[in-house]
Amino acid sequence: MDDGDTTQAEGEKVVRLGAHAFNEMRILGQEGESGHELIDAGLLKLIFRKTDQQWEYKRRIGGVWIADEMRAEMRNAGWTYVSSWPPFHYFKRPVAAQ
Repeated sequence: MDDGDTTQAEGEKVVRLGAHAFNEMRILGQEGESGHELIDAGLLKLIFRKTDQQWEYKRRIGGVWIADEMRAEMRNAGWTYVSSWPPFHYFKRPVAAQ
């Protein structure tokens, strides 16, 4: 995938393949800075939607037995739950305008 493609229309899906536990936070940071909102995560892939704002992401680790508690804690801290790919749980929030 061409990381430098700026011709994408807002709302268009962007799929990043090859994401894994050791590189996905870097990918999430790059995509968030480019205005790509995470909408799903799966085996070796992250799926984004092009938006007109920047995003930041957090990945939490935990078993399914604590997922509800974790989502509530993150929601109270201003994060929106995106998806889970055990043992990882993904959250997002828009970056505040400077």
